[in-house]
Amino acid sequence: MGGTELKHKAQAWLSQHRDKGPLTLENAALKTEVSNLTAQLAQLTQVVQQMQRQTGQPVQEVDEGVVPEIPEVRRVPGRRKVDA
Repeated sequence: MGGTELKHKAQAWLSQHRDKGPLTLENAALKTEVSNLTAQLAQLTQVVQQMQRQTGQPVQEVDEGVVPEIPEVRRVPGRRKVDA
């Protein structure tokens, strides 16, 4: 267990005894998961940028907290919509 995880767990335990709320532990677990996923994302972003440099592709810098805009997918004119 990392220090951050123990800290969140301790805060959740203290809050639970004050609040008597069952969601406190779940909240602490989710905070820990978000923290772990954020660290993993940063690591994978570095790996992708390193691979882009090795292959000569332009490196796209990503601002933390900014979600890139995804273009809307449009159908090609003249093609009918197929109902599933």
